[in-house]
Amino acid sequence: MSSDFKAFVYGWGILIAFLVIRYLVRKKNSSSSSNQTRVIDEIKSSRSLVFKGSREAFEYIQKFIETLPLQKGSAYYGVLGATASMAQIHCKFKGKVETMMVSIRGKKYDGELKEDDLVLVGVSDVRKGLTLKRGLEIAKIKDNSKKSILGAIRKMQTDASIGTVLKKVKPEMNSKTMKFDIYDD
Repeated sequence: MSSDFKAFVYGWGILIAFLVIRYLVRKKNSSSSSNQTRVIDEIKSSRSLVFKGSREAFEYIQKFIETLPLQKGSAYYGVLGATASMAQIHCKFKGKVETMMVSIRGKKYDGELKEDDLVLVGVSDVRKGLTLKRGLEIAKIKDNSKKSILGAIRKMQTDASIGTVLKKVKPEMNSKTMKFDIYDD
């Protein structure tokens, strides 16, 4: 056989192998995308996504729920702190996604609230802004004197935005509405 004919046969062989591989790769990708669609449809058809607790639901919110800028008159999902006097909310502050501290000054929810409850917090006043990181730094006091403790508390309350607990939220996300369910009053 001549060398031109061999090159011609090799060229066609390489082209056919390339086309077969390309077909198989595209077939695999289309089946995996249809599998993804099927999984998403199954999740949407299920009743709800239930979390172990409020903290786990809040972590989900931090990772997967779109964040809005911190502003007066807006409501945010949050977790209550000790004695339900402060709450952590997830929002944008000065262009960055942050976990902010809000001083709870009132509640429209009639039920009992306790530490680590998942709540809907309405912000009534935006102040300097107290991030969780900054709040923890303020809480580290040098001595346990009454003056130091009161100074740290006063600093946190003056920097933190002010909010109201609007509703207590179940740590369950309704898969049809993609929102967290609210406890009935």
